[in-house]
Amino acid sequence: CWVCGAGVVPSDAGSLFCPADHLQPPEPAATHFERLACEPRFDLDQAKLADSFKSLQKNLHPDKFGDRPQEQSLAQDHAALVNDSYSVLKRPHTRAAYLLELHEIDILQEGVTLHDTVLLAEIMELRFQIEEAKSATELQELSQEVEERLQKCVAQTAAAFGAGDLEQATQHTTRLQYVYKLVDELHQRV
Repeated sequence: CWVCGAGVVPSDAGSLFCPADHLQPPEPAATHFERLACEPRFDLDQAKLADSFKSLQKNLHPDKFGDRPQEQSLAQDHAALVNDSYSVLKRPHTRAAYLLELHEIDILQEGVTLHDTVLLAEIMELRFQIEEAKSATELQELSQEVEERLQKCVAQTAAAFGAGDLEQATQHTTRLQYVYKLVDELHQRV
């Protein structure tokens, strides 16, 4: 411990505090999964993820360290990292991309082009339909269609990761990224 010298195991996800209850500096090499005490997998229990996030936010709230300014600063650092981790892990498309990144596959890399012409054609057609939609009913129907595609894509991505097939996981994650962009476009129109 940087305050009292007590032994702390830095790789232990539960080592936020030393035995004397002093907040420790964030572990810079910790993954988003480690920060939220989750197994590194695509198919996460969203309720457990949310509970872990809320518990950490409660335990690391800077106001709890008002009488210890150095620990208050560490709490702010931890809170920012936990917020970032939760933001990445709570959404399937960012979680999938992050899992691939942990396997040194960067689908979001600048300059990478997509060679899946079927996917590109589907996305272009749906974008056109979204732009051309003139009524709330049309947008609602498109929203339902995109939501169905999203659920199918999430299931395919989960199956690929579950089978350890990183090639298929990469393809489905790429599709997932595009479908989420459609969801965002629909939300902007509604």
